[in-house]
Amino acid sequence: MPLRIEIIAPYASMVPQIEEALPLFDSHHITYHVGNLEEGVTIAQSLHPDDTDIIISRGGTAQLIRDAVTIPVIDLQISGYDMIRSLTLAKKTDGSHRDCWLF
Repeated sequence: MPLRIEIIAPYASMVPQIEEALPLFDSHHITYHVGNLEEGVTIAQSLHPDDTDIIISRGGTAQLIRDAVTIPVIDLQISGYDMIRSLTLAKKTDGSHRDCWLF
């Protein structure tokens, strides 16, 4: 029986990787949305447990979703790609933002 999976990505730059992976799992019904933290929770709360078997998200968004819905949540771990992306974004700043921690 195919799984009904909802992916809630915290940022839009993850969408190309999701779309690239979808054909590998064509026996399942997979949908996705972009929403970080509370926005991700709002998306998850709009899902009905009878229509969604699993939610996949990550980090703080996954934890907030897990606390807000009864649908099982799989938390994707941070990858090397994520670390490189964070460092690249930090390198592009002018240094005036002191509220962003990398580690």
